[in-house]
Amino acid sequence: MPKSNNTGNLPIYSSLAQCVGDTGIPRAVLSQAKAQGCPAFRAHRVDLGDFIRWWFSPTRTNAPAPDPDSQPQLELGDADLAQPVNGTWQESKARVATLREIQRLAQDRRELLSRSDVQHALSRGMADLFSELDRVFASQFPGRAKGMSEVQIRDIAQDAIEKMKDGLREKWKIESIAQDESKD
Repeated sequence: MPKSNNTGNLPIYSSLAQCVGDTGIPRAVLSQAKAQGCPAFRAHRVDLGDFIRWWFSPTRTNAPAPDPDSQPQLELGDADLAQPVNGTWQESKARVATLREIQRLAQDRRELLSRSDVQHALSRGMADLFSELDRVFASQFPGRAKGMSEVQIRDIAQDAIEKMKDGLREKWKIESIAQDESKD
């Protein structure tokens, strides 16, 4: 439970994560405020009252000064794109266009996968893993382990697990190489 600050009933959170979880304020907003020198951040604590006063103060600027050495990041969610950046819709439109080009470049470099590709790969991997587990431990293992000591059963199980890992690694390696070659 967060403590109350001395300026009212607003809490002081013991961590950024706790503040995000309790208030729903996006982590990116809090991190931006901290980077801009908001006085609400002391060590790991976040004083919600100080943050709100600072956030809505008329002297606060809406965005930090751009860092010329920083790499563009794809961290904006849809909610961030709904409001103009630095007050103008033209700047927002330009920023969205820039982010789209960064995304296309990452896709061209094969540094970015689509959600459907990742979901497909994960479901294929889980299907392969579960199939191997059923084959080895439900079909083959019980007959092999009958009448053995616990140590012998453990050794056989470890051997079966290692063979299964090697087989899955090889299968997934071959499929990923084949998929890369088919995309070229």
